[in-house]
Amino acid sequence: MRTCPELLDCISPDVRAIKAAIACVKESGANALIDSLKTLKECVVITSLDFGITELEGFEMMRKAGCNVYLYDGNREFHPKVYLVDLGHKRFAIIGSSNLSEGAITGGN
Repeated sequence: MRTCPELLDCISPDVRAIKAAIACVKESGANALIDSLKTLKECVVITSLDFGITELEGFEMMRKAGCNVYLYDGNREFHPKVYLVDLGHKRFAIIGSSNLSEGAITGGN
């Protein structure tokens, strides 16, 4: 199993699709991924407003980059941090403590 000290280390140009369930999306995280997102065939993000951390600017940036972004609206706290990556010939999951923020993506947190 390969480890990724930074989330961007696992997102190479040959990634076809990303599906993510993450507790929050920040503008800084969307900005750090924006170039990678534009080349994807599929991008789905599920996030929430549960912790008051999600920034709607980041949400909107991802939507404009072609991602389908959804807000969880359930009766339980939404706190996952899972990224499913599809390379076409291989799929893998990135599971950890990274929300979508610059610090989380670049290993600064």
